[in-house]
Amino acid sequence: NGTLRTLTGATDDWGRILGGDGFYVIVNHSNPNIIYAESQFGNLSKSTNGGSSFSGATNGITGKTNWSTPVVMDPDSGNVLYYGSDRVWRTTNNATTWTAISPVLHTVTPGSRLGTVTTIGVSPANRNIIWAGTDDSNVWVSNDFGANWTNVSDSLPNRWVTRVIPDPLEANTVYVTFNGLRWKEAEPKVFRTTDLGQTWENITGNLPDAPVNACAVYATANERLLFVGSDLGAYYSNDDGQNWQYLSSDLPMVSVYDLKIHETGNYLAIGTHARSMYTLDLAQITGIENDRPTPAIKSFELLQNFPNPFNPTTTIAFRISKNANVTLKIFDTVGRDVRTLVNGNKTPGTHQVEWDGKNQRGQSVASGTYFYRLEIDGANQPQMRKMLLIR
Repeated sequence: NGTLRTLTGATDDWGRILGGDGFYVIVNHSNPNIIYAESQFGNLSKSTNGGSSFSGATNGITGKTNWSTPVVMDPDSGNVLYYGSDRVWRTTNNATTWTAISPVLHTVTPGSRLGTVTTIGVSPANRNIIWAGTDDSNVWVSNDFGANWTNVSDSLPNRWVTRVIPDPLEANTVYVTFNGLRWKEAEPKVFRTTDLGQTWENITGNLPDAPVNACAVYATANERLLFVGSDLGAYYSNDDGQNWQYLSSDLPMVSVYDLKIHETGNYLAIGTHARSMYTLDLAQITGIENDRPTPAIKSFELLQNFPNPFNPTTTIAFRISKNANVTLKIFDTVGRDVRTLVNGNKTPGTHQVEWDGKNQRGQSVASGTYFYRLEIDGANQPQMRKMLLIR
């Protein structure tokens, strides 16, 4: 029970840091001292000291919640998280406050035990694309950062949605898994769309008859591996789901409830129900080590602002790999200076700054398209992105 932590990765170095029944756990990818952990029915807590102490983190959230309430972090910004009750909520300030960004997403009648969001996925390839699945078989997608939502589940099974997993590289592709246990059905169900849910393909293949609980995708320019966890262990496919193989003879054939790929460590983490946690070195699967590309080293990177479109404020983030003199400016469509947000030395890491839609004189600017440009050490190749302000 509860949430457990290891500081070394050793099998004898685990300690309990939060009570209740343990569910989702997220470590901030920019600051590992910030940890979000959860107990049953969405009781989310936050720690700012690496897990030594926690405080509540669901201020303002309402609605029915699932026994295992989904909470995910934005791929680019640790300040942004998503939470599911009977709708999707978002925070842009580290869970200080939350805002509902979707309508009610279930379709069950009042009084039913169903009626909650069970899974959320944000596309690493385009963070404006957000997916959600419910316990009453609905799959929804928003391709405009949560402003509008479309139900794309008409041709999908009428079963509990266990995972929506966006493809790491293809923005319009997502994988959806289902569990029919509550319908007394053991059949596995795994589907894929490559067009934002307009059409779906059943890629269940030769998976054994058991509910599917978890999914993960590993993708490079040369290879794509799909992983699923079911009530009969974990499986992988290297041909887009046409054929599935058992993951490893070292893994007991027990219920697998979670799968996560550790990119830099090049391993798959496997969470089971009854037999603890396992890791699999991805190099054991043919070709994955040789095909893995060497990451390009970037001295600086400008990220897309969020939200976008926005009103009245938006957050701009950038990453730098060394101490540098940084200039971040905003321009209008004819190239006139609007505001200087950063002008000075910054240390390596990810930095964020807010723009309140005002110019250098503190006056609110008009609705429209604006550009923001990042330059370090006076380099002659600055990075620039576009954003939209709507009053």
